[in-house]
Amino acid sequence: MASNLDQPRATELRPARRVSIAELPPELSHSLSASQRDGLAYASRKMKVTSARVQSFQTGSRSKGNINLIGADRALGQYWGAFAATGTINQHTANEFRTDIQIKLEDPSGERVFMNYSLPFAITLAG
Repeated sequence: MASNLDQPRATELRPARRVSIAELPPELSHSLSASQRDGLAYASRKMKVTSARVQSFQTGSRSKGNINLIGADRALGQYWGAFAATGTINQHTANEFRTDIQIKLEDPSGERVFMNYSLPFAITLAG
């Protein structure tokens, strides 16, 4: 007869299915040693999004360019002179944005998780 200790609790994190090392993001899988790859059990869980918040902010602007100038001058006596010039200005400006994403997830057993990401570009959502 099995005891209650052998039965998993409803709130216990149980894998719904095993995930292979190939399914992990490259940033994570490349940082694992061979023993970690063999010894760790990866799992995925089905969760639903309970709330999501996305905000984009303009953090500033970046500008670069150049000025081309050509001119002529002429001295008119000891204290006077004349100067004339013409030129072009070539200026490029780019606005810089940041997007903060906050997501709350919940699984069928009631376990909750909160994720917060900050991305260096603007995002808009359409539903």
